[in-house]
This record gives sequence, C-alpha cells and structure tokens, in this order.
Amino acid sequence: MKKILFTLLTLTLLSTVAQAQLKPVKGDYGLGFKITGLENVAFGNFSSDAFDVPQFLLRRYFTDKIVLRVGFGIDYTDASTSFNSSMVDSVNFNNPRRIDNKLVTSTSSFSFSITPGGEYHLASSASKLDPYVGLEIPFAMMGPSTVSNDIDTTVFAVDIQRFIYEEDRLETTETAGGLSIGANLLAGFNYFFSDNFAIGAEYGLGFSFTSLGGEVINTNVGSIRFNADPTDVIEVNDKTVFDLTQKSTSLGVAATGGVNIFIFW
Repeated sequence: MKKILFTLLTLTLLSTVAQAQLKPVKGDYGLGFKITGLENVAFGNFSSDAFDVPQFLLRRYFTDKIVLRVGFGIDYTDASTSFNSSMVDSVNFNNPRRIDNKLVTSTSSFSFSITPGGEYHLASSASKLDPYVGLEIPFAMMGPSTVSNDIDTTVFAVDIQRFIYEEDRLETTETAGGLSIGANLLAGFNYFFSDNFAIGAEYGLGFSFTSLGGEVINTNVGSIRFNADPTDVIEVNDKTVFDLTQKSTSLGVAATGGVNIFIFW
C-alpha cells in the first residue's frame, strides 16, 4: 500500500513539474478576445477604437519577457434598405386616391485602426501568473461617409384615372471623416490554466486626441409634379455646404473591461 501511495505521489509531482512552464516563450504568438455573456459565454472583440470599430489583439514573443503587440480593426459598410407601400385612401379624400411610396436608403462608410505597442513581462514566482507593463500608440481613421434617400411617391386619382402628384427625388448627405491618435501606458496580467490558454485583465493610463468632421454637403435633386398636367413639373436642384467639426482631447484611466481570454501557439 505504501508503495502504491509513493508511486501516485511521485507521478503527481512529475506531472506538476511537467506543467510548471505554462507561460509563453520566445517565438510564441497570442490572440486576445473578451468573454461576453454569462449564460451563453461567447468570444467577442478585445477592444474598440475611438470610433467604436471592434479590434482584435495579436501578440508576438520576441523573448520570454519582450512582447510586440498590435491591435487591428476595420469596418466597411455599403448597405441599402428598401421600403415599399401602396394604399387606397378613401377616408381623407372625397374621391379615392391610390398612394404609392418607395424609399431606398443607402449608406457607405469606411473606418480603419491600428494600435502598435510593446510589453515587458515581469518575473513572477508563480508559474501561472504573468504580470506585465507596456506602452501602446492607438491610431484610428474614419473615412468620409455618404447617406442617400431615393424617394419615389405617386398619387393616383381613381375617379379621373390620372396621376395628380408625382415626386422623384434623391437626397444625399456627404460627411467628412476624422482621425484619432494617442498613447497609453499599460499594466496587466495573464493567468494561465494551460500552456495555450489564459485569462487576464488590463488597465491603461494615457491620452487621446480626436478630430471628426469637416465639410458636410447636402444635395437634393429630382422633380415634383403637383397636378394632373404631366408638363407642369418643378425641377429640384438644391445644394447646401457647411462645416461641422468635433475635436476632443482626453486623459484618464481605461480598462479593456470584463474578462480577457488569450490563446497562444
């Protein structure tokens, strides 16, 4: 019995020693996520930039203590929604009117961000604990955005069998983009459950400067007809230009928030 207990104890100690080196070493890579949800746990983006574009975090261990990190985010939107309706109104008019509406809304925008930085990992007597300090320089850029509304409305008089109102217009708003730059001092830790899996948290102290906006161009082109005469058309061609700029400088403490997950290979 004593031999069996001794054998089990020896195997346990050997297993502990074999697993003692849990922290990443030179040449390893790491990818960071954030845990979201309680009932349904999911991996989310590690952080977001000044324009709320999601970012992921990639690490590269050049030595056991010196780590290069980079956050990267990109967002491209080119979307449209279409709304169609047709109704016969016999309540608001003495003679029924068929009203047809079509609205197509389109949006396009582009944002990009990159956050290079470095970490210095501190010595720890605990094999699973990996504290570090670091520096990162976030940079984000938002390109111009365009929102357009294509409006097509007709009113048909049922009694005289004619269109008595027609509207075909395109409203467009073009807005200038912006940029943001800053610097953050970092302090955080990783706690390793295995050779390739860790949780942790991170805090930063730094500043950022953000400038958003500039020239805004509103255009409205098309035509409107208010009666049954097909030649009585009013042409619409309006353009408005103005400046709308937002600038801000911030200094403070920020955290990645929640529980961070890191996978290494």
